[in-house]
Amino acid sequence: MSDYVPAIRRRGPILNGPTALPATTEMLVLDASGNITTQSIPVASFGALTGSPSDNAALSSALAGKVSLAGDTMTGNLGVLSRLTFGGDTYWERVSSTRLDLIQSGASRSVISNGEATFTGRVSLTDFNPNSADVHFRRNSTGPSAEIRAAGGLRVRDAAGSAFAAITCGAITANTQSSQPNASVRLESNPVTVSTTQQSGVGFYYSSTGARMGGMSLDNSGILQIQATQGSGVGTLLEMSPSTARLRVRPADGVGFGSVECGAITATGTLTHGFQTLVANPSTVDITTGLARMVKNSSSGELRLWANDGGSMKSTLLS
Repeated sequence: MSDYVPAIRRRGPILNGPTALPATTEMLVLDASGNITTQSIPVASFGALTGSPSDNAALSSALAGKVSLAGDTMTGNLGVLSRLTFGGDTYWERVSSTRLDLIQSGASRSVISNGEATFTGRVSLTDFNPNSADVHFRRNSTGPSAEIRAAGGLRVRDAAGSAFAAITCGAITANTQSSQPNASVRLESNPVTVSTTQQSGVGFYYSSTGARMGGMSLDNSGILQIQATQGSGVGTLLEMSPSTARLRVRPADGVGFGSVECGAITATGTLTHGFQTLVANPSTVDITTGLARMVKNSSSGELRLWANDGGSMKSTLLS
């Protein structure tokens, strides 16, 4: 027979929660001789419990699975069903199974969806200190366009970073620099139509005091044409043809021939040039001093070589 029987609690109401518990409780004790006596058992309050969690294996194991508010290191995964909050006004929120938003001050600042990241503001880069970023990639609202702000500009390199890589785009516009006021250049694909058979080309825009435009094209017959215009479109076309092995200077519309001014022309073969037709003999207005020109007088029918010798017009009849 067991030496003890279940305790019998002192009956009566328990008032005001744990503070009204009796100081002791009694239990019946059966000794070896068969006598039944009572034994007083002290009742301890929760605050009086002593010892450390490690003294209780079950409690110690349960506490080991908790994360400390003072900081802790997790060796497993952290599962968040809805929000991960930082300081109350900044949090990551799971919007759907494919979208995660970063919320700051009540507004969505960044979105990660289906492998794509979208940011508001700008993306800044630095080598080591995130507080001193010196390269910024941002959205310019004008356009809109992508803008890179960096003291060293933009470089496109190959995967190894050992050489420059190619850039394919529609247009490149370079703004005028104060140190080089005439260095503004714009390149475009096929900006100037100089031939109905044009296959490919590149154009440039140069401006300091006025609009100066030009283009270079290569047609399917191998003719390379360079065109330059200024103001309302008056310009010159330089044409090189592999079939005729000739270099031609034409007006901007490509019809007829344009003028060439140079210091000297050296030719190893035949030098051929045309003549100008006027209704009368040329004057110093037609031919600049120090220059000469073949002119046909349509009224007299004479073809002469005329020269402006310091304001004095001299000629030789060609017959």
